Amino acid sequence: MTAPMTHRVFVYGTLKRNGSNHGLLIGASFMGETATRQRFRMISASFPVILDKKDGWPVHGEIYHVNDERLASLDRLERVGRLYDRKIADVIENDREVKAHIYVGRLEYWKHTDMPPWHQTNSNGELDWKQPTL
Repeated sequence: MTAPMTHRVFVYGTLKRNGSNHGLLIGASFMGETATRQRFRMISASFPVILDKKDGWPVHGEIYHVNDERLASLDRLERVGRLYDRKIADVIENDREVKAHIYVGRLEYWKHTDMPPWHQTNSNGELDWKQPTL
């Protein structure tokens, strides 16, 4: 039997604190706010989707340390392999660059949607998604 692994996960939407899916991260270790080094485009309806487009912007979010079981739960939520791919991104944690898992929308699924682009950035020029209020 192997020991459980700890994984860094970068979240940028409904999994952030106060987000509608944050309950899946209760008990995970919150490591702070950060941003991606890579650039992405973002589209949004009631949730954000980042797309692997090099002409976008860095994305602001939060980083968590999760175990294998929680990572599998996140994969199910994000429908990995259908709606999203789990990729590796460069982020800053505790003043050093590290690799973290990030959920990136699958272009073949999202390219035909009419979801509007999200252009709201924070003072650092990072895409910063806020859950729309109804």
